[in-house]
Amino acid sequence: MSKQTGWEPTSTSIVAGALLYRKYGFIKRRMMKMIVKRGGGDTDTSRNYVYTDWDAIDQFANESAVQLAGRTEAATA
Repeated sequence: MSKQTGWEPTSTSIVAGALLYRKYGFIKRRMMKMIVKRGGGDTDTSRNYVYTDWDAIDQFANESAVQLAGRTEAATA
């Protein structure tokens, strides 16, 4: 629990991000390519890949806001 807010999340979500090969230096790009290749992912280092599902993130944020609002209302009642 956060000492500052007194709030502890009751749910979490796994969110994909991006694989930004073109922004990585030589060593990091090679390491990321090796890791991704083992997992069967995208290994063309001449481009970047964005996997973020923004609709899923929006839905999770909205659900979290509703949940937090319910807790706030219950705490003030």
